Amino acid sequence: MFKVRVFFFGFFMLFTFAGSSLAADTPLQSFEASIFGISEISHFGLDEQRFNRLSIDQRKNILLAKETLLGFFKAIQNKDGKPQQYLSSALNKKFPTKQRVVQSLVDEEQLF
Repeated sequence: MFKVRVFFFGFFMLFTFAGSSLAADTPLQSFEASIFGISEISHFGLDEQRFNRLSIDQRKNILLAKETLLGFFKAIQNKDGKPQQYLSSALNKKFPTKQRVVQSLVDEEQLF
């Protein structure tokens, strides 16, 4: 029993010190890759029957919707980006500047 405890204590200490030294010695590029890298949360998928029921136009529209959403977020991220081009005229009136668009995404919701 004592040997098992010593083994687990040693194992714990190994990972504790290895993890802390790894974080201290990680170069900036590797750190940024870890922080900003794409992480898939889950893949909700689409079963084969539902996919087969989609028309060619529906499949194209799904891909276009993804491109539009990514374009919107890239426009927000880029200094000279114009996210308003992705908004309807009603939303453009409500959020006439890039700052207002970004603010609407990150501010707390007004419930009342």
